[in-house]
Amino acid sequence: YGVWSDEVSGTLVVTEKPQAFIDAISPDTAVEWQIVSFEGHGTDDGSIERHVWRSSLDGEIHNGTTSDFGTDGLSVGEHTIYFRAQDNYGVWSDEVSATLTINGRPIAFIDLITPSPALDTDTITFSGSGADDGSIVRYAWRSSFDGEFYNGSEAEFDHSSSSVGTHTIHFKVQDNYGVWSDEVSTTLTITEHIPPNQKPTITITSPANNSEISGTVKIAGAAHDADRDTTLT
Repeated sequence: YGVWSDEVSGTLVVTEKPQAFIDAISPDTAVEWQIVSFEGHGTDDGSIERHVWRSSLDGEIHNGTTSDFGTDGLSVGEHTIYFRAQDNYGVWSDEVSATLTINGRPIAFIDLITPSPALDTDTITFSGSGADDGSIVRYAWRSSFDGEFYNGSEAEFDHSSSSVGTHTIHFKVQDNYGVWSDEVSTTLTITEHIPPNQKPTITITSPANNSEISGTVKIAGAAHDADRDTTLT
């Protein structure tokens, strides 16, 4: 019959897709359990209502109305960090990305201290090692009595002139990212070296050797004790 219905109507909103921007990840090379701060924002012809961050290793790490946050719970390794924003129409931006490295803290081990216990005249060998996801580049030893007595690139070294007493020996290592391990410790007792007892020596001072004397003879002499470093008469 060619008859038209009445028109019905609705609304159609055409909106631009929002854009996401990563402003900062600080620091971008961090140590395990260090707080990392994330900053980003989105732009849109409407308004930005939601922000999502995710990690290639840990999955989604933030989903909320605020764009900036911090966390200390990221896994050790090389992360690709992704960020996206959602506008007031529920439209998501494309993801943008950046890289983040979380470095594991090295672990120190005291392998050998010999001799132990030792004398204050002994040369003592100290040997230590470290475990890390990178490499160990520096070793540091310190004593509760004498302070730091080695800080260098050698895992094993010899040391003398330690103070007498019971020392707490502390050891730590540094990795190629400049991160130090926690200290580990052990005890070392240093005792004073006492030379073996020496016989005293006696010297006749009068009369002189091979003297010829008549009458009453008076004899004089001296005794020396090397252990006491004194002369006895």
